[in-house]
Amino acid sequence: RRYGTPLSVLMIDLDGFKRVNDVWGHGAGDEVLRAVARELRAAVRDADVLTRYGGDEFCVLLPNTDADAARLAADRIRDRVRGMAVGPDGATRLGATCGLATNADLDLDHGPDALVFLADGALMVAKRAGGDRVLSADSVEVRTSAGGDLRHGLVEGLVQDAAPDAPPARPRRADA
Repeated sequence: RRYGTPLSVLMIDLDGFKRVNDVWGHGAGDEVLRAVARELRAAVRDADVLTRYGGDEFCVLLPNTDADAARLAADRIRDRVRGMAVGPDGATRLGATCGLATNADLDLDHGPDALVFLADGALMVAKRAGGDRVLSADSVEVRTSAGGDLRHGLVEGLVQDAAPDAPPARPRRADA
């Protein structure tokens, strides 16, 4: 905010990972997660911050990255994960679903947690839509089950359920 530079956040969930744990066990799942982390690290820049968020979810902070560049990064990540053959027999393919949010999605009074909440909410909507896609929190084509704006729905529904103290979404401009 201080320097007016963009910041994007990607939340990533692995498609098909449950099968690895169910068929080969959690030890094999841990090995697959390490291999995926190596692929993700290779797909992002040195300045980006990659973390395992929990289970088979990862989070990437992309400094100096606007929504278009973050979408390209998400596509690179998805391509790397799709190219992997995992499991003890090397025959299982994974996919990746990504939720994307940028600091342009927030008002100045929103903290960094709101950015993660928006990206995670977009990820949840993308997973419910079948996975294997990148969905931006500002996507006007995506609506909540209540028919409201995605960001409004995330803050009023998905985000509020997970974190009661989450800030409200920035209102949309009429021409946005």
